[in-house]
Amino acid sequence: SYLEASPERRDELLNALRYTGELEMKLTGDPFAREIARFYSTLTTLDASIIRKAQGLMREGCRQLLVQNYTDALASFRIAQAHFEAAEDPLDAALAEYFVGYSWINNENTVTALIALERVSQFARAREYTWLEAGALYWVGGGNKRLKRLTIAKQSFERALALAEQIDDPYQLQRNLLELSKLSSFSGQKRAAMNFLYRGLRVAHADIGVRQRYRNLVGAYELLSTAKLYSAAQPIALESIAVADSTGNPLWRADSRGNMGTAYLQAGNIDDARTWMNEARVGAMMIPDDKIRKKTLAFADLKFGELERITGNFSESERHYSDAVGYFDQSEMSRYREEARRGLLTVMSILGRHDALETQIPESIRITEEFREQLLDEQERTGFFDSRENIYDIAAAFEVSRGNYERAYDYAESSSSRSLLDYLQKGASLPADSGNPGFAYGDQEKPLSISSIRQRMSPHAQIVQYSVLDEKVLVWIISRNKFAVRTVPINSSALADKVEKYAQMLRAHPASTNESHEYARDLYDILIGPLRADLDPTAEICVIPNKVLFNVPFAALMSPEGLFLLEDFNMVYAPSANVYLRCSENAAKKGRSSDEKLIGVGNPEFERTKFDGMPYLPDAEGEVSTIALMYPASTILTRTAATKTAVIDSFSHADIVHFASHYVVSAEAPSSSYLLLAQNGSNPADSVITNRELAGRKMLRTKLIVLAACRSGIESYSNSEGLIGLSRTFLSANVPLVVGSLWDVDSDATSELMKGFHRYRTRERLSTTMALRRSQLDMLNNPSRKFTGPYYWAAFAVFGGHANF
Repeated sequence: SYLEASPERRDELLNALRYTGELEMKLTGDPFAREIARFYSTLTTLDASIIRKAQGLMREGCRQLLVQNYTDALASFRIAQAHFEAAEDPLDAALAEYFVGYSWINNENTVTALIALERVSQFARAREYTWLEAGALYWVGGGNKRLKRLTIAKQSFERALALAEQIDDPYQLQRNLLELSKLSSFSGQKRAAMNFLYRGLRVAHADIGVRQRYRNLVGAYELLSTAKLYSAAQPIALESIAVADSTGNPLWRADSRGNMGTAYLQAGNIDDARTWMNEARVGAMMIPDDKIRKKTLAFADLKFGELERITGNFSESERHYSDAVGYFDQSEMSRYREEARRGLLTVMSILGRHDALETQIPESIRITEEFREQLLDEQERTGFFDSRENIYDIAAAFEVSRGNYERAYDYAESSSSRSLLDYLQKGASLPADSGNPGFAYGDQEKPLSISSIRQRMSPHAQIVQYSVLDEKVLVWIISRNKFAVRTVPINSSALADKVEKYAQMLRAHPASTNESHEYARDLYDILIGPLRADLDPTAEICVIPNKVLFNVPFAALMSPEGLFLLEDFNMVYAPSANVYLRCSENAAKKGRSSDEKLIGVGNPEFERTKFDGMPYLPDAEGEVSTIALMYPASTILTRTAATKTAVIDSFSHADIVHFASHYVVSAEAPSSSYLLLAQNGSNPADSVITNRELAGRKMLRTKLIVLAACRSGIESYSNSEGLIGLSRTFLSANVPLVVGSLWDVDSDATSELMKGFHRYRTRERLSTTMALRRSQLDMLNNPSRKFTGPYYWAAFAVFGGHANF
């Protein structure tokens, strides 16, 4: 306005600009507008002429953006930037470069865009131009998201969000919260995604603009749909159509109708779904810009691929998915490329397209694995791969069907517990942001192949590993001299139902019942029966469960002869064969010794009011005192002595650490679950040691951790990472063996079991798995019949590798 105004109005406009700058500085601390006013007050006639041309180009660029003509917009902004630089106007030049980066992103030249946007961000940060830095960082996040650098993208959005909060900018608040919601949903962090979306919608209001309102609605629809909250998603999809129509934007009109079609599809209304999807396709065909039209048609093909798959039209589904893959393979839209390829693999598998699958599977897995390298946060990576497990399942099932058993196994193993494997091989670092409960990883460790696994196994060990697929379970039997696979036909939902019912019975009924025995036999027939003849009764079994099978107490499965599996075999659990080998090799390095030193931690004295009135454990104090007498050297940390500092210091000179204390599970953030220790100050955090705090340590001497606490072995599981809990944390900290529990345990039974376990280890020099088994058999066969039910003894298991100690 100042440049275009008549001379008599310029002072008035310049004063208004000065006032705006001072007001903005006072309210937000951002000096950008104030410095713009200072610059304009010093313009010469020549500079004003150049800048007037540049401002005209800026307006023209913005007009082109509104109709998605990003190529012409880019040309206008680049010339404008050059004019601003010629007039020595760095502020407007930075704003022009911001729009150059924005245009490059939408032209799918992301690497070039990031160079421009990061330069703007650095310029703004150095001068404390908060609004401009936030805007640039938002698109730095968007660019990195396109390049699959998802953790870096998240960090950019978080920084932009903090700046938006600092200046109370509702527009920037909404769009960063929306992106964080999408990223969290994509990586399987559903609760975090919902929280970000809720916060974004709370700051939305009527005058934010129709464009942002549309984006909010689409973001809400996508998140609710992904979370399977279909009844909430459908009306939002419908409202987004009305908002899209009010903008006249042909891209949004088409996309909103495609979303509506998906909403009807999810509700089971096939006819209406097809009607809306056809409208979306017709709308996409009418988009004048060739690049945008092709992109919108690819989205339509993605939705039609799902529609035809669900309705059983697999050939049509394959055609649509193939067309979508053809587009997304050439674009930078990695999320949709991966989604389209997953759909294509599914229908190709159903149709038996073996020749196509042979080339498509390795490429699809390669694309998926690229995300593993870019998701540096463990929880995000775990969530992402939990929802992509079926790609590896399809690959394994395909190769089994062709008799390529070794290749099938390598696919199955490559999807198991990769983050823990990285931990064991290369370690992990805690993120700089102490509020982040996850862990950051460096380069990825490549799993060993089946041939390498067999070569490195102990001759005294055998692996029984499971892969739970939709309609069958693959069971792998592995030793130095044997490799075989058995296929058990069973629906995964039916299997999960059996597992859950048996687990509930064990936990609810300490005494065995006829019904619980029926489930124990049924699960034995499914999981052990088909391979019983393949097992060597003289060799220790490493059980590697998968998915819901992590909830199975294998020791309590019952043979047709009425014997528990415990009565036939020594057992150790591991989340993958590669992790098992790492732990086994670590155990061999630490080895057996005659002068083991024990640290016994029992009955810490904490302030009960700060921990929901949790009880003290006086019996645990006696437990560790009795156990300590069995070792040649021991230190007992009980009551007020069992502080966090004392326990952590003890790790450096302990061979065996025995915890008889509370373990408190945080279901929403497993890294925040903690061992409760003695009070050591007024801050409750000083009385606990979390998984997060333990994970960054390397316990170079300790070879065995015994966790005589509830749910310390497996507090939960993930499809990709397997066991989640304190046992996993200690394995990652270089401890090769951990004894932990699968459920809440009886304190008297645990005390008896643990005393027997340590007695067999020290006096009869049995290995950890043999000692635990003998102590469990003593309880099972005790004439008093006091603790004979599996509830009392089957909760505890050994996690880690093969060891002679």
